Amino acid sequence: MFLSIRSRMLLYIAIPIILIYLFYTSHNLFHLKSLITNNTKDQMSKLSLAYADKFDGHLREVAMVAETTAKFVEHYPKLTKDQIYTILKNNVLQNRLIYGGVISFEPFAYDAKQSLFCPYVYRGKDGINKESLKWMDLASVGFDYTEPRWEWWHTPKNTSTPIWTEPYFDDGAGDILMATYATAFKNNDK
Repeated sequence: MFLSIRSRMLLYIAIPIILIYLFYTSHNLFHLKSLITNNTKDQMSKLSLAYADKFDGHLREVAMVAETTAKFVEHYPKLTKDQIYTILKNNVLQNRLIYGGVISFEPFAYDAKQSLFCPYVYRGKDGINKESLKWMDLASVGFDYTEPRWEWWHTPKNTSTPIWTEPYFDDGAGDILMATYATAFKNNDK
């Protein structure tokens, strides 16, 4: 079979060069994709560590607010209801990470005539301004925090160590995801 010079050049030179070029280009593209993927993973890993570290710092800050409040209540056991609500209101207003604050007294510990006192201050739907804060006594609305399922009350009380709960969706708060920090305190009413 006789091939023209043009056909021979095409068959022996152009086609191999095109195949080598395509192989080289696809190899480089695959290598570049792999490099970009690895760089992206590395950057994402560094970012997630940085954010986790920052979030951990925020959680420590929130925990410090709860610890400080508990110690303050221990040192001043004769606080009135209004004073306790003022403390909780200021805690929520001064730290944007805090959704709400509650102080759960043992039954009859706050007031010998009142079986339960559980003051609660929390943010309304519109966020961080003072007017959006709401407050209530959880005991007065029939909420019994002494039920076995409320680990945020039982664990600190039984172990004398503060805890963070696992994240959970709170129906009463508008079905938002939250975690609760709880620290035990004893009312030094002596």
